[in-house]
Amino acid sequence: MILLIDDDPVNNIVNTRIIQKHTGFEVAVYDDATKALQHLKQCTPIEFPNLIFLDINMPDMDGWNFLESLHSLPAELREECRVVMLTSSIDIHDFRRAKTYPFVKDFFSKPLTPEKLDSIEVESLN
Repeated sequence: MILLIDDDPVNNIVNTRIIQKHTGFEVAVYDDATKALQHLKQCTPIEFPNLIFLDINMPDMDGWNFLESLHSLPAELREECRVVMLTSSIDIHDFRRAKTYPFVKDFFSKPLTPEKLDSIEVESLN
C-alpha cells in the first residue's frame, strides 16, 4: 500500500489517479498528517505502508513534525517503509533537511508524474 499525505484535495485526487493508473497499488489518502500518524501507530508491520508520499507545508502537523514522529515509531514498523517528499517547495534547505532522515529516499517537486514514480522503483514494493 502507498500512503499519500497532503492537505490539498485536488493534488490528492490527481496523485491518487496517477499512482493507481501507473502502479495498480492501493492508495490511502490523508489530508491531515496527525490523522495519518494515528493510523500508522495502529498498523502491524504487515499493514504498514511501503511508501509514503509526504507534503511539507501543512497546517497543524507539517511534514517535518511528521518525520520526527515517524522516526520515533518502533523500527520493526518503519524498517521497510520509504518516504518521498512530494512538495511545492523548491528550497534547497528543505531538500538537505529531508536527506538527514534515513528513510527519506527522494524529494520531488509537485506535480507527481509517472516518470518520478519510475525513478523510485515502485514496482519493488511488492
